[in-house]
Amino acid sequence: MGKLIGQIFKEDFKSVILWLLLPFVSALIFMQLLDVFSDSPILGLGMVASFTLLTIGPLITLGIAAKNDNERFYNKNAAFYSALPLSSSSITGARLINFILMGLLIAVSTLLNYLLLICINSEGKNLGEILNSIANQLSKIGSSKLLIALLALFTIGLYLVNIIMLANTAGSTKLFGKKSKWAPIIIFLVLFFALGMLSSKIQASALGEYMYSSYNYGPTHVEVSKEVPSAAMALPIIINVVISAILYGLTYYFHDKKLSVN
Repeated sequence: MGKLIGQIFKEDFKSVILWLLLPFVSALIFMQLLDVFSDSPILGLGMVASFTLLTIGPLITLGIAAKNDNERFYNKNAAFYSALPLSSSSITGARLINFILMGLLIAVSTLLNYLLLICINSEGKNLGEILNSIANQLSKIGSSKLLIALLALFTIGLYLVNIIMLANTAGSTKLFGKKSKWAPIIIFLVLFFALGMLSSKIQASALGEYMYSSYNYGPTHVEVSKEVPSAAMALPIIINVVISAILYGLTYYFHDKKLSVN
């Protein structure tokens, strides 16, 4: 399993590295050119395009990783990977770990890209000073709330990659009729929006029980205060983990069933 993780991570890294670097390099070049030719509309459009790519780059790289996963296990490379002496649980686990590693790579590189651009664009400030400023602002939030926020972001990513895995796996079967190259995309969109609405309603309903409002009916204003305890803040994390576990189980089931049929 370890060798499989190393192999597929290396393949995905080679596929996405340019998308992680080129938008940053492009934005940096246009920033330098605009310092010299500040009135150029073409350079202005190039700068907008560069920052747009820098913003949507993480989604593009995730899409590339999803495409690689589909081709690797269910399309043109499926014969090779299906012949590996690995169980369905090992393959499904390797796929999940690879997506987690890719997600961490995308998150770290995106954060570094923005920090470097901020540092370059900040007059008289170095990277250390900017990091200290960010750390001071984060310290005001509180370590417990910051940890919960980071865990929430991680579980959102876990939830998303499990949808991708299930869409690729279920889309390769004839569960929904004739096999089509569009099936994984359609299944992903259906799961993404359907589960998103369901989890949102559950979380909103549960959080509503912990929130209260007090109104001050003055002549000129209405004051509203709300408090959400840590237990309620952890609710989205729990829901995301539960949904991710169900999606992962379904992915394993469909993959194992496909191997059994083959």
